[in-house]
Amino acid sequence: MSEFDEFDDFDFSLPTTHGARQAYRALVQGVAAVVPSHGLYAVRDISALGLALLAPCDAFVDGEHFRLDLFVDGEPYIEGLLAHVVRRCDAGLVACSFDGPNRAQEEHLDKLVLEVQKRQIAERKAAEQRNEESKETTRDIGADERS
Repeated sequence: MSEFDEFDDFDFSLPTTHGARQAYRALVQGVAAVVPSHGLYAVRDISALGLALLAPCDAFVDGEHFRLDLFVDGEPYIEGLLAHVVRRCDAGLVACSFDGPNRAQEEHLDKLVLEVQKRQIAERKAAEQRNEESKETTRDIGADERS
């Protein structure tokens, strides 16, 4: 009996629900997708499973399959991703799901989403730090005025 046998019955699977997001979707800046059959579009958000393009709703057809290349800050990042349209919104968003990315593409997608998350966490911490410093400055000024 191993010291880790108590974990054999533990289940790490997540329940699947229709309509619910199954992966963290990160809002991105500086990411673009080139769809050779359609053109260049800014990417609004991305996950390991798909992305949302800022595109006119009539630029794509529901269920349409296509190949795309992702660029980060103008530099090629992932080439030849297969995707299809899941939903088109009136707000100029086209939601797409990836169709079986290969291992290298998956790794690049995971890295991109992780880097975006790390940047968002750093920005949030910096904002919290500035807010805290602002509060301390306000308290110090108030204390000086009472003296």
